[in-house]
Amino acid sequence: MRLLLVAELLLAPFLVECRALTGLGRTGAAGGAGLLGLVVSLATYPVLVPWRGPAGAAIGSMLAYALMTALARRALRGELDAPLALPSPPPTVPLTASRPFGPDDSREPGGAEPLPVLGKGMP
Repeated sequence: MRLLLVAELLLAPFLVECRALTGLGRTGAAGGAGLLGLVVSLATYPVLVPWRGPAGAAIGSMLAYALMTALARRALRGELDAPLALPSPPPTVPLTASRPFGPDDSREPGGAEPLPVLGKGMP
């Protein structure tokens, strides 16, 4: 029973780091760590289960989970050590109006066409 507790403690960080990798768009790294854990499980279970029974399965799981956590942590550390890409500031557009707009100005901002008045000349 204690072996399964240790196995679970080795699996929990992998689950968190796997979600972080997926959120960062590194699904290949997360999936690769899980796939290598599967390979370790498939290699250790046939050897350990006949020899140690359920304890052998727990030991095989601990080995697989430890490897998965180490690989996910390594991939995540490489991602977090990279410099952050900050968004560039928006470009500044100089104002080209010859005079400021006032309450008696009938021009559309940015254009020279007068604005139509409701009820006058509108169909």
